[in-house]
Amino acid sequence: MNLIILICQVGLTKEIAKVNSASNKNKLLANKDVKSAYDNANKVMKDMTISKSKVDAATKKLSTAVSNFNKPTPTPGKVEAVNGFKVASTTTSSVKLAWNKVSDCTGYKIYRYDTSSKKYKLIKTISNKNTLTYTDSKKSSSNTYSYKIRAYKSGNKTQYSAYSDILKATTKPLTPKVTVKSTKTKKATISWKNTSSRNSGYEVYMATSKNGDYSLVKTTTAKTYTKTGLTKGKTYYFKVRAYKTVDGTKVYGNYSTVKYVKVK
Repeated sequence: MNLIILICQVGLTKEIAKVNSASNKNKLLANKDVKSAYDNANKVMKDMTISKSKVDAATKKLSTAVSNFNKPTPTPGKVEAVNGFKVASTTTSSVKLAWNKVSDCTGYKIYRYDTSSKKYKLIKTISNKNTLTYTDSKKSSSNTYSYKIRAYKSGNKTQYSAYSDILKATTKPLTPKVTVKSTKTKKATISWKNTSSRNSGYEVYMATSKNGDYSLVKTTTAKTYTKTGLTKGKTYYFKVRAYKTVDGTKVYGNYSTVKYVKVK
């Protein structure tokens, strides 16, 4: 056997020795890759006609197998957070939420803030990652709700993404039911009902024809308004909408049915 092979065998001998002296030798050799490399290394050491390349290959194989065995088990990657969480639409009694798809997850969990417990409570588990909307129904009109969402992945242990940012959604105010009367000269009194104490106020609009241009004539917190300075004998058209102010922005309900009156 030439000197080069002997030198190479020194390296292989060290790798075999590492296994033999390892405190976890039994566990090492219970691993099929380590056992195969270990048996091959001992076979190469006994073969007096072996080549340098085979000695090097055996050394590398055993070193790699042991190294791979000793690597810590990787921590499963975190589930990707949900992006694009938004309010898709609202009605007087519902909030429709939407978000972008998370590719590597099982589904989504949606939470709503509970004012009684002052905590976020799970309101819906969606078990299909391709479902990207949810409608929260039976809500109060002109009310603000706070939501957050996270993705989850089922397995031996369920994994969760981070929570999304908190999303606020305000349901629309109810549509006022309007009546208009003219009991005094050059005046029209507009009144409305179907309202809520949660409304911030109302806007009254007027036009001189049903399909004409409506102008805002009054913003009020009351439920009635008298428009003065009108022309006697002329017909005027009115409509009203409620609004809720949230963080400085008005959330509007639908306009009422147009009502008209001929002024006395």
